[in-house]
Amino acid sequence: MDWANGYPAETNYRLGFYRNLAPSHLAMICHLQGVQAPSGPLTYLELGCGAGLSTILLAAANPDSTFIGVDFSPSHIVEATSVARSADLQNATFIEASFDDDALLEKLPPSDIISLHGVYTWVAPRQRKAIHNILLQRLKPGGLFYVAYNDMVTSSYEIVLQRALRELSKAGRPESLSSAFDKIKQMKSLGAEYFKHNPAVTRILEELDSKDSSYLVHEYLTDHWSPYFFQDLARELAECKLSFLGSAAPADNRDEYLVSSELSALIKTEDDPHARQFLIDICANRRFRNDVFIRGYKSLEPQERMNILRRTTFALAKPRFEVELNVQIARGILQLRRPMFAAILDHLQESPKTLEHLQLDDNAIAEGITLLSQAALIHPATPEPVNPSAALRLNQTMFATEEGRHRYGFGAAPRIGSAIPIAATDRIHLASMVSADGSLTAPSSLQQERLQFWQHLQIGR
Repeated sequence: MDWANGYPAETNYRLGFYRNLAPSHLAMICHLQGVQAPSGPLTYLELGCGAGLSTILLAAANPDSTFIGVDFSPSHIVEATSVARSADLQNATFIEASFDDDALLEKLPPSDIISLHGVYTWVAPRQRKAIHNILLQRLKPGGLFYVAYNDMVTSSYEIVLQRALRELSKAGRPESLSSAFDKIKQMKSLGAEYFKHNPAVTRILEELDSKDSSYLVHEYLTDHWSPYFFQDLARELAECKLSFLGSAAPADNRDEYLVSSELSALIKTEDDPHARQFLIDICANRRFRNDVFIRGYKSLEPQERMNILRRTTFALAKPRFEVELNVQIARGILQLRRPMFAAILDHLQESPKTLEHLQLDDNAIAEGITLLSQAALIHPATPEPVNPSAALRLNQTMFATEEGRHRYGFGAAPRIGSAIPIAATDRIHLASMVSADGSLTAPSSLQQERLQFWQHLQIGR
């Protein structure tokens, strides 16, 4: 029996963290989109959690909420459970199960947020049906479903590439992936007509050259690689009582950052909102989507929405001296030249604050939050410091050894209820800079701005 059901489970998935998964980020998306966000403490379920890094980091950064990770790979669950135990994370639980295991549903509590990053378009149809059942049975009213997936509009270019890698990798054996990839590149260099007539595939090949093998295995060697059109996914999720809220990428919810004004005007002539999303995908050439769906919602009045946005505490997500005032949007790189962007960053430099007293109008506040969040320069934060004990334990556990410092590239940041990327040279300091009484012991060689940055996000004071 193939317990992996055509999925390359013998290769562990690469470790990574995606800020879109953080409850605080998803709450901001709700408010930007004009709906009420779920209130905490939350129950958060990650389906297809891999080795559990996202679940563990979020649990350490949100000690009052409950986090459950589900994955069908025993190796993934062994690693996730080991790290959680070593850090004594009481609010993180991991379950080894396939989505369609009969006993799984009974083990899952009603959840405020269910997330699924990069799994939906990689699994068999029966697994997707099982996901639908979990959503229907376990997502609370008002709850959020985050799903990242391959968009068919541009992934259609990759169908032949994926099939070629699959066929040439000897029925999907990971150890033969490198030779299969090399053979495809040789065909291109020798003038294979397919690449001449499909230049997008050439760009994809160049991009994949920089990816590690575990990413390529999980992305391309599954038997069930099935990119989705947005409207097909929305139709399936509607049967789970879910409606589309918006993208987890803030700028993707505003037409002016996706397409030209002429294209936007044309798209708006289409009455069906799902068809409009499809047309946007064509015009913006989106390869991946990061969508948020909601199970029933309370709309916010315009002034109520702005009051929430102004009174939300934000923190810098990067030391001020490292900030570059530009942002990647669908239309390219946007330079953030207007003084309001620097004003918001300067306002947050010393400590997390609300934007309530900034002398900016409502449109500027909403635009500032949207673009600075898109650029990962600011992040929603807690009004007051959170008990950092769990985050300190986890960060010290991950970065205490050379092997851990090589393997883990993110640190839990409870002040923002999320995690941040940690440069390799800084990981040893993150493990050792705080003593038992919470005082800073970081080496004097670290710049003062970086000390202040860690102080705000990890310790919270």
